[in-house]
Amino acid sequence: GPHPRPRLGRPAPPLPQRIRVDGRKVGFSDESLRDALAAMEEIMERRVPVTVTYDVRNVPTPSMKHVREGLKWAGEHKELLDEYIQGITVILNSWVLTKLANFVLSVLKPPQPTKICRDEAEAIAFLWAKCQTARSWGGGGKDAPRRGKTASTVRASPEGGV
Repeated sequence: GPHPRPRLGRPAPPLPQRIRVDGRKVGFSDESLRDALAAMEEIMERRVPVTVTYDVRNVPTPSMKHVREGLKWAGEHKELLDEYIQGITVILNSWVLTKLANFVLSVLKPPQPTKICRDEAEAIAFLWAKCQTARSWGGGGKDAPRRGKTASTVRASPEGGV
């Protein structure tokens, strides 16, 4: 029979917007942490799919008080975060921050593809590979079955070994 004519479909949805949080600009004072969290809230309120890269190379280790504050904030905003954040990368180069990042990720258990990276190129490659199409990662608590294919958190050491 005749070949079906190719239909002009809708254009592919744009890739999620990439948000980059530079830890050196943020620092870890009470005020800078509040500013950073307020900025993240503003981004979430736009209600557009985004990927987030936290670059915490050469950043002093935050106090446990600040870690707790960040965890509390993430818990309070979980629904919005899971709806709009499509992927998370953390770029770091210190053993201490690697341990801390693995701890935070083990507490938050983000359902999105998540990776600890050694540099920007690795972060971008991961987000390109895993976050091509926007979707909601919400729906249920920590124990809800994962919908679709999700990358489990990749533990990496900043020295280059995986």
